[in-house]
Formats: sequence, C-alpha cells, structure tokens
Amino acid sequence: MESSEWPKAIFYDSKTTLFDWNPVWIKACSDILARCEASVDNEEFQKTWLEFLVRLNCRHAFAE
Repeated sequence: MESSEWPKAIFYDSKTTLFDWNPVWIKACSDILARCEASVDNEEFQKTWLEFLVRLNCRHAFAE
C-alpha cells in the first residue's frame, strides 16, 4: 500500500459522544465468546474489556 493511500485520520468515539456503541460492543463480545467457545458471561466480558480499554487509553493519553 502506498503511503498516499493511508487514511488521513482515524475517528474514535470512545465515550458515545456521537454514537451509541453499546449494541456494537455487545454483539462483538458475543461473537468473540462464541468463536472461542468460552463459557464466560457476555455482560461480564464486555464490562471487563471496556474497563481495560479505558484504562489503557488513559495511561497512553497522560503518559509523558
């Protein structure tokens, strides 16, 4: 891929400012658990995943 073909920007709406992402996250988590044949509660998995994601984003956003 040529560098001129790379995206000029990447949009990320982590706090549902513009879009309600909950239905998307619920479906994605459900699909991941089904694919892995995991016996984990979908809601608990989603909650843990999002908490991890927010912590990771904050750590990088406020790092030196």
